[in-house]
Amino acid sequence: MAAREHIGTALKSALVTGAWMRLAIWCKMGHGRELSMSLHYIEKTAHWKLTLTEGETVVFSGTSETLDGITFMAVSALGKSQ
Repeated sequence: MAAREHIGTALKSALVTGAWMRLAIWCKMGHGRELSMSLHYIEKTAHWKLTLTEGETVVFSGTSETLDGITFMAVSALGKSQ
């Protein structure tokens, strides 16, 4: 069972790394693009907020209790907008 957990963790780590690479490439490939990330704890619960802007236009803004969750939501939003 431990081997499955390690494989799952490695796969999840690879997916998250790939997602962050996608966000970084998105920022790099356009003029005036910005990624803003913040973390707040409200009643001992994490609240990650990620915002993608292009010039004055907000391309994505969302919150999640997990870094993975907000990362995948942002990448998904980019895929839908293109």
